[in-house]
Amino acid sequence: MNNDVNGMVEELRDLGTTRATPDFTRRVMSRLAARRATRKRRQLAGALATAAGLILVAGILVGRIPRSAPARVDLADETRRLQQEYSDLERDLQSFRASARETAPVLYLGGDDDVDLVLDLVPFILEPAPTATSATGGGLDPYEL
Repeated sequence: MNNDVNGMVEELRDLGTTRATPDFTRRVMSRLAARRATRKRRQLAGALATAAGLILVAGILVGRIPRSAPARVDLADETRRLQQEYSDLERDLQSFRASARETAPVLYLGGDDDVDLVLDLVPFILEPAPTATSATGGGLDPYEL
């Protein structure tokens, strides 16, 4: 092996020396500059692609995040609205009960020339309606109706 290396060295020495052309350095430097520019363009393209991917992933993730703060505000507004509606209905009910006490409503059931059948509704309006459990003491029995 040592002989092979020595032989190659001898052959290289026999070739002699050659001089570089005057524009050799300029050509080498321009090739290096072109390679650097190409490498920078590739790096920039890679960075842009990575940034675009991250923006896309972030957009998808942001779309999946529940909006808890606005939902709480909406629930508070809805609660206030329902409370106001309940107060309005309660006031209307009291107004209707007061009106019923004043006018003494009756229900005409029918009749003929001699008799008119009229049902006084005041006791039904002034008293709360019986519930299924209060009417039978433990539940509604459909056979007792």
